[in-house]
Amino acid sequence: MAEAGMKTRSYNLGVDAMRPPEDSVLLETVLAKRKKPLGLVIVESYPIVATVDWAFAGGKGIPRQAYWHDAERMRTLIKCSEIFSGGRKLLHLGEISSSLTHHFHMALCRLVHFGRGFELLEFALGREETAKPVALGPRCDGYVPVSHAISDIEWRELQKNTADRLDHPGKLRRQDAESQRVLLEERRLIESHGGRMLLLGTPTSKRAPLAPNVLSLIPFLDLSNPAEYPRLYERENWADHGHLNAKGAELFTRMLVERLIASRAAKNPR
Repeated sequence: MAEAGMKTRSYNLGVDAMRPPEDSVLLETVLAKRKKPLGLVIVESYPIVATVDWAFAGGKGIPRQAYWHDAERMRTLIKCSEIFSGGRKLLHLGEISSSLTHHFHMALCRLVHFGRGFELLEFALGREETAKPVALGPRCDGYVPVSHAISDIEWRELQKNTADRLDHPGKLRRQDAESQRVLLEERRLIESHGGRMLLLGTPTSKRAPLAPNVLSLIPFLDLSNPAEYPRLYERENWADHGHLNAKGAELFTRMLVERLIASRAAKNPR
């Protein structure tokens, strides 16, 4: 961006394994304290997943699971197509019941602050809570690079999934109605703080990312296609079959910036 004459400061607000609707809660919380206007907010394209990944849920602790289960997000989860009409053709009644029970349990934990005893004790004692520098990355910009290379087993999985995508490119998948509604709410929030929203399809070896139902409502940029961006799918750029390493992240970021600069030039020709 600097090379193109655009002075930019960026921050990676992403958290490991964060999915909608958790991301909208985090965004609202951060922007509530921000006074300066935003520039561009890039949101990763991902569907709302109301069914519970128990391995993920069990490994993140109650505070991480509970903090975003407010009334608005519970409404979203209940209406979510993963439960009533979408993601999978067959969904057990028992699985639906189990997932909803978990989400209502987390909402109750949030209401009574269950699992937050240590944080509340520190607050009561007047101790200022500060983020650990390691969690913010070496530059304190929210980016924690992953340096290790992909294993042979993970690489074979990545190759298999990528080959399947190349053999069956298909059309863009579209967001379900509730995911689209949440995205539009995020866009209104971002614009109320003077910013612009961009929905981004990131490199993935599995299914293509979800595009907005109406592309004109939410700008969408897809950098996930292995046929269009083969360099991103070289082995040296991956940490495992689902995540880029630091080298891949740098390549991906440069490709993203090039697309942003080209888009700006097209809108504002000299």
